[in-house]
Amino acid sequence: MILEVDDIWLGYEETSVIRGLSFGLDTGEIGCLLGASGCGKTTALRAIAGFEPLRAGEIRIGGKVASTPSFRLAPEKRSVGMVFQDHALFPHLDVAGNVGFGLRRLSKKERERRIGELLDLTGLDGYSHRYPHELSGGQQQRVALARALAPEPDVLLMDEPFSNLDARLRRHVGEEVRNILKNRGTATLMVTHDQQEAFALADRVGLLKDGRMLQWDSPYQLYHRPASHYVAAFTGRGSYLRAHVEADTLVHGLGRSPVPADRPEGDELALLIRPDDIRPDADGPRARVIARQFQGAQILYRLALDSGEEIAALFPSHDDYAVDQTIGVTLDARHLVLFPTAQAEPFITPTNHNGN
Repeated sequence: MILEVDDIWLGYEETSVIRGLSFGLDTGEIGCLLGASGCGKTTALRAIAGFEPLRAGEIRIGGKVASTPSFRLAPEKRSVGMVFQDHALFPHLDVAGNVGFGLRRLSKKERERRIGELLDLTGLDGYSHRYPHELSGGQQQRVALARALAPEPDVLLMDEPFSNLDARLRRHVGEEVRNILKNRGTATLMVTHDQQEAFALADRVGLLKDGRMLQWDSPYQLYHRPASHYVAAFTGRGSYLRAHVEADTLVHGLGRSPVPADRPEGDELALLIRPDDIRPDADGPRARVIARQFQGAQILYRLALDSGEEIAALFPSHDDYAVDQTIGVTLDARHLVLFPTAQAEPFITPTNHNGN
């Protein structure tokens, strides 16, 4: 692996900020540290960059030790590029000057070649003589990315890189940046509090809480196979149904499902239901529409079951049901995610996890 973070601990005085964090990235892979404000994700990024000392553990970049409690390689010697939240462009330098700022040791010919290549890669051809104040927010973001990639680092670090852009531009620039990084083949680690951003851009996502990694996995696995109730709640909307094991089947408010292995008879559980696990089915269990939210291509429904429980369901918008209408539904889940009933809340809604 090009980046290896092995059981690192960080803190200030008597306070631990990062507790036993471990993960790794391969060349060309995009990873993301996701979490609410104060979870430690930015501190972890700064430690990888060389700005924070370790209390325990080890960081290796390109197979070489970069940090231990007794050793810290200088940031400029780590082969790491950094894209900051506010872009941090030099206002007195034009685009070419910003991109080439870290290339002063190269010959003029090689420096110009590298700058031209990166301007082409980032779609900034023709902007080389413009200054930061003459660029849009998305263009400034791409200049910051080109500058960080110019020295050809082993690892690129991105600290909340799109937080200063509006929602529509953030999605557009995010797609552009992902394509650039994949074409370049640079291992990248970003931090964000935005679950949708993490899922859209990263190959692997690590959810942090109180300085600990709860799960390091693909976005698909985090959403459909969360390792804990907190992971399930943070990564998207959902509902819980009471369930129990009866005669080798799992009985719940939507009927019966094959029981996962090693569940004893009578076991009381909470079954996680994502909105996309529910499908309309005229012959299925009855549910009453108690709320609906039109979202363009889809409609998000809140449904009441005969059991008294409520679930969220996301249907294509041509499945248009009115409030108080009774419809048939069915469970179409590829994976049954079960938790102890004591951990489950009746209904989960996503939270706006602002902060660093």
